[in-house]
Amino acid sequence: MYKLVVLDLDGTTLNNRGKITNNTKNAIQQLQNKGIMVTICTGRNLKTTYSFVKELGLTIPFLCIDGTMMYDVDQSILYRNNLSYQEAETIIDIVQAENVYVEVVSDYYYKYVKNKSFRQYDFDPKDSWLHRIRKYYTGRRYVKDLEILFQKLQSTQTEIHQVVVGGEQQFIHQVRKKIDQQLGHQVEMRDQLWGDYLFIHKPKVRKSVGVQVLCNYLGIEIENVLAIGDQRNDIDMLESVGLGIAMGNAVDEVKEVAKDITLTNEQDGVAYALEHYLLKESPMKRISTIKTFS
Repeated sequence: MYKLVVLDLDGTTLNNRGKITNNTKNAIQQLQNKGIMVTICTGRNLKTTYSFVKELGLTIPFLCIDGTMMYDVDQSILYRNNLSYQEAETIIDIVQAENVYVEVVSDYYYKYVKNKSFRQYDFDPKDSWLHRIRKYYTGRRYVKDLEILFQKLQSTQTEIHQVVVGGEQQFIHQVRKKIDQQLGHQVEMRDQLWGDYLFIHKPKVRKSVGVQVLCNYLGIEIENVLAIGDQRNDIDMLESVGLGIAMGNAVDEVKEVAKDITLTNEQDGVAYALEHYLLKESPMKRISTIKTFS
């Protein structure tokens, strides 16, 4: 029944040390040997995703930035839903003038931290020399002026996927109001993913949309997809596919919409779910006894 497996990365395929266990690798390899396709759909960008694509030996396109981008395994772009330069420039002009932390997501993660008080909103707050080196080699860059950054990205025709803003709610509200006044429905803003952050991107940026684009590309129905995730940005994906499974470490909102719940990412939850549903000859109806399903 299921022809395609779509996996989130952080908190799902990766354990708490950011690694893929041998059990997970083996389960994915067995699926591919059986002719069941496997791919990734992550909030990460290409630079921080591609090493895992190679490690897992994936053979079909994968999705980044919550479905904003679809890449073939040779890194060529098959689908994009990026901000235009005009939209990005308007957003950058607004956010740079506010008391907020800013992250411009492109080929790298460009971080704008006005002062130390905004470092708490950095997704990578550790600041030792070792962490600085690690962040540099994993595509994190700190910038002092967002307008100069924008000019550089535009002049090199570098795509801008989204802008993320972190800060106190009063300032987040100001940013949202000003962007809405100037750009209206040209962009979409989501603040329900993480409490102190606002994600600004093109409309219809969702993992579910990206998975549907991939299904169209592969010529299969989305009902033939099994997906696994753990965070709020996975909810629409899990709701849209034939079988959406939450990790044992998933937030409650994800568990509530999932059709089943597997073990945690520290317990090889992905491998367990794949073995249970796709590698066993006669799997039970579901894994979890935590909830009942209609």
